[in-house]
Amino acid sequence: MIPATIEVAREHLFSSVEEMQNARIPEIIQSRLIRLRDMYTYWLKFPSMKDAEIVREFRKRYGISMNVAYDDIRLVKTLLGEINKTSKDFHRYKFIQMIEKTYEVAERKGDAKAMAAASAAYGKFNKLDKEDPAELGYDKIIPQSFEISDNPEILGFRKIQDVKTRINKLIKEMDTTDIQDVDFEEVEYNEEDIFKIPKATKTDE
Repeated sequence: MIPATIEVAREHLFSSVEEMQNARIPEIIQSRLIRLRDMYTYWLKFPSMKDAEIVREFRKRYGISMNVAYDDIRLVKTLLGEINKTSKDFHRYKFIQMIEKTYEVAERKGDAKAMAAASAAYGKFNKLDKEDPAELGYDKIIPQSFEISDNPEILGFRKIQDVKTRINKLIKEMDTTDIQDVDFEEVEYNEEDIFKIPKATKTDE
């Protein structure tokens, strides 16, 4: 069974051929990962290029069909979004580390002004000056429970006694297999006589 390309690409987009072989990735997936990596780096180099321009370039490079090229673009966009998200999370982590380090250095030097600046940056970055969003309590809402019933009196209708018996009786009465062929006669008619528009009389005029 060939694994999904996107799942393999998340882990091996930048792996060497040897690493992909050791991971027992099928050759067809290896070839596509190399093409996706090429497209990924090319797009980073020319970020303003449109999808159609990327398609033309990689159809020329690899001789792939238009459908395959656009499917590659879809995968690359997914990977770009995930990698960018990971990068932002990493940068947030690094930023907090830098602020903490700055505060520690300022504290050792007894620099109250730098300590205050680092504390303010930390608070602003983590939005400590703003109130936490109020919980709307959606998790406490209990859905209305419904019970299925065949009793029409719940809706205000009179209950029919032995309704199933009456239904079966009507089905038997209506379900007849007696089919009779009937003769028909063709009717000759003149369309002009039927649809002839009468001439206007003087009175009508």
